Amino acid sequence: MRKKCEIHFCVFVFSIILPMWKNENKLYFMEKTLIKGLFAIALFVIVMFAGSTDIYAAGTQIDPKFDYRYYADTYPDLKEAFGYNKKALWNHYVNNGRAEGRKCCPEDAGAAVAAGKRTETANVADKHVLDMSNRLNAYRASKGLQPLELSQKCNDVAKLRAKEIATSFSHKRPNATDFAAAYTELGYTTQGVGENIGMMYSDALDVNASIEGSIGLFKGSSGHDENMLGATWKCAGFGYYVDGNTIYIVQEFSAS
Repeated sequence: MRKKCEIHFCVFVFSIILPMWKNENKLYFMEKTLIKGLFAIALFVIVMFAGSTDIYAAGTQIDPKFDYRYYADTYPDLKEAFGYNKKALWNHYVNNGRAEGRKCCPEDAGAAVAAGKRTETANVADKHVLDMSNRLNAYRASKGLQPLELSQKCNDVAKLRAKEIATSFSHKRPNATDFAAAYTELGYTTQGVGENIGMMYSDALDVNASIEGSIGLFKGSSGHDENMLGATWKCAGFGYYVDGNTIYIVQEFSAS
């Protein structure tokens, strides 16, 4: 009788301990699995964050001194092209503006030096020519295109052609030769060139604004717009001629 009781007691105790042991193992297994899962998620988040930080630093990080509102307000062509889009304005400054001598903030003294170097290289003193070049490159940048170098060759031809179209408004010159002959006449090569010509009327008080805003004249024509956004061009030049209230504008493009 005593042995039977002892056996029943052992069976009773074992029946209690065994489920507890199983549950404890199950809990330990679940706990271990949960910890592994949380660790994997944490590692994934860390990798993703590190990757995005590297991309930001390498591609789009903006210099704290860059004043995008000042940059847009100082250069109307950029404001017209990008508005107050901070990232787009920063990209323009990095890719084009710095080389063009544009100031990224009121304290940007380095811009004056860069502007001096660019003017000396191109041998251009006319602020209207520089402005037309800047506006064109801002427009190209807004379309994802590379800027065009301000070329003395193209400037010389554009200046000559601006006077010629006041006599004969055509891509044919007054002597009936094609516009490309002007390059040869001035001692330049003519391989791969293009031309836009335009004519505007303006009162005497608005001549400067009309010259600098002439890019709008060409945007309105598909053929002229295609020339301005040409992917094969490497250089550009600009000329204008004022005859009373009439302003003649020329854009020249070259592939070399």
